[in-house]
Amino acid sequence: TRADKELVLEAVRRGGYELMYASAEDAATSVKAYRAGLSQGARALVGPSYSSIAAHLALLGGIDQVPMCSYWASSPSLSSTVKFPYFGRTYPSDKIATQALPQMISALGWKSIAVIHTNDDYSIQYAEGLQGNAPTFGVNVVATWEFEPGNTDSIRGAVKNIRDSGANIIVAICLLD
Repeated sequence: TRADKELVLEAVRRGGYELMYASAEDAATSVKAYRAGLSQGARALVGPSYSSIAAHLALLGGIDQVPMCSYWASSPSLSSTVKFPYFGRTYPSDKIATQALPQMISALGWKSIAVIHTNDDYSIQYAEGLQGNAPTFGVNVVATWEFEPGNTDSIRGAVKNIRDSGANIIVAICLLD
């Protein structure tokens, strides 16, 4: 509730910290919000939700020594404490999900799958993790194709290639606006 948020913010302020919220869904707007927050004395960042935005802000946070805690960013690349020393998260890395999904697929008796995904950082890393973990559970990824959201030719091409792969089980990993 709004009252709960105000209590949290007041407790944070009494502790001598300032928080800024940068939940924009594009990198440029998020970086501007990050800079605006720093110029107003912010010393920590909560968010953003998307991994693709978190990577930009976590890199800046590392340079500026600004702690950042994301509540939803799940990209395994964000786990690098060398690249992102001031980044933390409350949501688990996709490394766990990309191990669990092929295990479930195997438990259902499916032995081969195809993967179709959008060409953004989140979806690419998820597809790579899935492809890397599938053999451990006896699952063969027979085809993987990416597409550009909003590009009809790209989507048609990816769907045709997945169809031509002969797979009956298709995993779709799509981050769409």
